[in-house]
Amino acid sequence: MSQGALASGRGTSKVKAPAADSPEALAGSLAAALVEGEAAAVGAFLAYDSRLLTPDGTEVRGRRGVVSVLAQLATPGQRLSIEAGQTIRTGAVAVCAQRWTLRSETAGTPFERRSTGFLVLRCENGRWWVVIAAPWGVGS
Repeated sequence: MSQGALASGRGTSKVKAPAADSPEALAGSLAAALVEGEAAAVGAFLAYDSRLLTPDGTEVRGRRGVVSVLAQLATPGQRLSIEAGQTIRTGAVAVCAQRWTLRSETAGTPFERRSTGFLVLRCENGRWWVVIAAPWGVGS
């Protein structure tokens, strides 16, 4: 699943247990959880020492903090889609590029934010974990 769509829209199915046997499987499962608005499931994909880079460059530290920020994407009225890009892997580290689109409408005014972000993953004991998430890319 290193190329093509990962997830889009909100469906009626629930996200299954994390697939973490490859970087692509982990990125796809995380995307599905986010798109389905299942913030509680997101923590299962994150390393305990995970980090998230917000659009303004703030570094959020730790699994709880990262889940808290990503849960904001599940706000009613917002629609998230995530498309897979290239995955580069060397040993126990991988980088997965993704294209994110967040759409919403506030007081009748449509809003759309597109970004090319990435996930940095590491493998521990045969299981992949997200250690750095930068869904809005990296600022200058």
